[in-house]
Amino acid sequence: IIVFTIVYQNQQQLAFANNPTSSSLADTQNMKSIIDNSINNATYYTFENATTPSIGIDNKTNTIYSVYFKNETQGGNLYLQKSEDMGKTFSAPVRINKIDGSINVDEQWSAPGLGIGQNSDIHVVWYSADHSQPDKYPYGQVTIKYARSLDGGNTFQSEINPAPDDPKGEQSYPFIVVSGNKVHISYLNLDYDAEENTAGTNTVVRVVSSSDTGKTFSKSVISDKSACQCCSTVAT
Repeated sequence: IIVFTIVYQNQQQLAFANNPTSSSLADTQNMKSIIDNSINNATYYTFENATTPSIGIDNKTNTIYSVYFKNETQGGNLYLQKSEDMGKTFSAPVRINKIDGSINVDEQWSAPGLGIGQNSDIHVVWYSADHSQPDKYPYGQVTIKYARSLDGGNTFQSEINPAPDDPKGEQSYPFIVVSGNKVHISYLNLDYDAEENTAGTNTVVRVVSSSDTGKTFSKSVISDKSACQCCSTVAT
């Protein structure tokens, strides 16, 4: 069984297309026709006024999770919805950020990172910006935010910065990987206090890790010392 799950954005709406497709090894040689057929016969589910989604599937339960940002009257929020019937229906949205309206959706330069653990624990990472010092931080002092759910996305613990001791400036473009009880978050870190680097940039790639399912995190480590300030990160 091949499951094609497609999420796309159109005028602040997310359309979810899902179609489980039976296939043999021979069929994989004609993948384009399989994909086209899946899209044409897919089940569609729309998230209104939503943007910048991430999606994941729990390999044990086949539950589909979607996280996305949404602009609302009081401000922006980050939500999770899940489907336990292969995308036919979705649960009511659960807000991930603790304070209602605390996210500026326009500042989310990348989709939220989503990781699913072995016990249906859900891990989400995004970032926020503090604009109280515009002369020093022209794009705001950007910090990553991490929140986890230990009950399959029904509730979330309060978000934290998993790497509070990093040089101040920007923590951005995060990505998250979960394996067993280990959680790894990769991201960019721009140090505004560092001397100008004429050989490259003042942006590095960092990884911060947890070995207790996100309860605590060790200090971050640098994995690349010269990165583009606006590149995304990926971890596997």
